[in-house]
Amino acid sequence: MNDNIGTELVIFFPEPYPSNYNTSIRITYTTLKEGQAFSWLEASQTAGGQYPYLFTQCEDIDCRAVAPLQDTPSNRVTYSARVIADSPLVSKMSANETFTGAYDDTRDQATFQCDIPIANYLMALVVGNIEYKSTGYRTGVITEPE
Repeated sequence: MNDNIGTELVIFFPEPYPSNYNTSIRITYTTLKEGQAFSWLEASQTAGGQYPYLFTQCEDIDCRAVAPLQDTPSNRVTYSARVIADSPLVSKMSANETFTGAYDDTRDQATFQCDIPIANYLMALVVGNIEYKSTGYRTGVITEPE
């Protein structure tokens, strides 16, 4: 198994359930910074030259390195996430930002909620010296201010 694209996750239930039974499962996990979906830029590689920059590229099946899910373009998922990053770095995701604030004295946190089922490869994360600029009523760009 290639650890950069994840390992198998198996969940066992104590008894069989009927096909119409619904349940929820919360999975807490960590991922490796070497995962195929992650790209890391040193501060010297950024436009501002002051802060590092992280972004994900989940196409075509690399989202499995970001989250424990069945990674196929036909799969549609909703998700929520909490990202904690060193201040003054900013986190953004392909989801609605529901909270931003201090986590502790040196880190900030942001939470995100995506209620629209999306293909896994559309899940995206960026952390860096970034800001949002509107380009129209329903569009915008998230990038370095420089």
